[in-house]
Amino acid sequence: MANAIPVLIVSSQAAHRDRVAEVVRKCGLRPLFAPSLSDARSILTETRPAIIFCGDDLPDSDLRNSLAVLTAEARVPVIALSSLAEWTSCLEAFSAGAFDYIACPPDPREAERIVRLALDYGREPYAKRSAA
Repeated sequence: MANAIPVLIVSSQAAHRDRVAEVVRKCGLRPLFAPSLSDARSILTETRPAIIFCGDDLPDSDLRNSLAVLTAEARVPVIALSSLAEWTSCLEAFSAGAFDYIACPPDPREAERIVRLALDYGREPYAKRSAA
């Protein structure tokens, strides 16, 4: 799995990271973990993941800012992970640039569906879509 495509999971909650990592591994991808936005940004200087999952529980940023930063810096689909399963949180995530939104703890089947959609979406350079 060392050569597998990396997926960055940014969340301060180990249970959420572990649950998403199970799905990522099931899809044949390699999970990378960051408990904060600053850790995620450090990883992005060395690795370009195919997808990023970003939680609303980061100690150094709120979800809106985290999504905006990661979307701009990584130029890959960023999926919001939120402990709030409500429309306002979902709409805020999409307005900040989220590719999709998953309420935590994530349902494995739903997360796998979204991972596969994000991989298909990522086949065409994300930067081109963002600029359009």
